Amino acid sequence: FTNKATMEIIGIYKPYIYSAKFDGEELSEFSRLFSELMDIDDVWDFLNEHKEDFNRYLFQFFDSTFEAAEQVSDEAKEMLSYFDELSENTREDMQPDFDSYFKNLDGIYKCEINYIPVKGYGSKYRPTLIRLYAIKLKPNVYVIAAGGIKLRKKIQDSPGLKENVFRKIDKVREYLSQFGITDASDMD
Repeated sequence: FTNKATMEIIGIYKPYIYSAKFDGEELSEFSRLFSELMDIDDVWDFLNEHKEDFNRYLFQFFDSTFEAAEQVSDEAKEMLSYFDELSENTREDMQPDFDSYFKNLDGIYKCEINYIPVKGYGSKYRPTLIRLYAIKLKPNVYVIAAGGIKLRKKIQDSPGLKENVFRKIDKVREYLSQFGITDASDMD
């Protein structure tokens, strides 16, 4: 399903997980996010660029930004592996599935009943610094809209997320609504 004017919806784990691919971007949000998060140099650069936030909120957990960058890279790999497991579980109607992974995103989206913004973080092994934001269409059907490293308690305060998350979520919700996309069959 493609509208060249705004974005494409790309299948990641069909028919459960899809991802927005915004105009002008080479990769879908899902692919972009994991490509960046598994690159230790990119993560290290990001953490050093936001050293004040790192020192204030995360330094107590890590000896250095490099150690944190290594952990983020490992977490990204774990999350991808966990998504493989969630996909298989969803296909087999077992738990945990994608619905048990994603949680409603409260705040400004607290009362939404259509195109519900959700967040995901962590793997079965541990919570992570990584956040994944998606739109829930139906049970176990999601469109990834944004993601990144969460350095602060609130999205609105976290560099890298505050500039993008709400804007991308709203853009994806608008696109899905405009084209009446309500489940996986509308994207194939």
